[in-house]
Amino acid sequence: MDCEYPPRYLFLKAMDASELSNVYKELSLINEKQEQRVQLHQTESQQITIAYLLFQCIVLISISQSTNQQCKNWWIYFTLCLLCSIIYFLTLSNSITKYYRTRYQLDLNRMEQETIQRRMHEIRSHAIDVNGNMKEGPSKPDRIMLLRRKAYISIVVLALAGYTVLMLFSCHMFLCHGDERSAVS
Repeated sequence: MDCEYPPRYLFLKAMDASELSNVYKELSLINEKQEQRVQLHQTESQQITIAYLLFQCIVLISISQSTNQQCKNWWIYFTLCLLCSIIYFLTLSNSITKYYRTRYQLDLNRMEQETIQRRMHEIRSHAIDVNGNMKEGPSKPDRIMLLRRKAYISIVVLALAGYTVLMLFSCHMFLCHGDERSAVS
């Protein structure tokens, strides 16, 4: 499960260097676990995609090699491929959503670590303002990086959707126009 941790930047200005160091170490441990989760979700998405592509290829090969092809039953193969595609996309979207959320949380944790590092440096170098406040407040992940990540995910999903449409069309073509193909050879 992905955990969201409350931002500690509100409490940072009241902490001394040893407390900040402990929080930094805790965040390092959390980040290691988050990195493992990111890898797990990424691997899971890749494995789901490979299994889907192989399944679609097996169906297409079996249809193209079939000797008793009938155009009137093309909808059976079409429905089989379509149902598998729907199940695949639901599973993939779940995996991608987990990946994206975990990656976002990891980005937030890393930025919080950077804030803690700056605060520890300020304490050591006495570079805090008169009220003891930090000079910089909480930050958010880079929007461009988030947009690039979303664009990459969208492009991959659109490419796979195009592949699915091509496979569905190929099923119909092999079944309904297979007679023309065998008459030519």
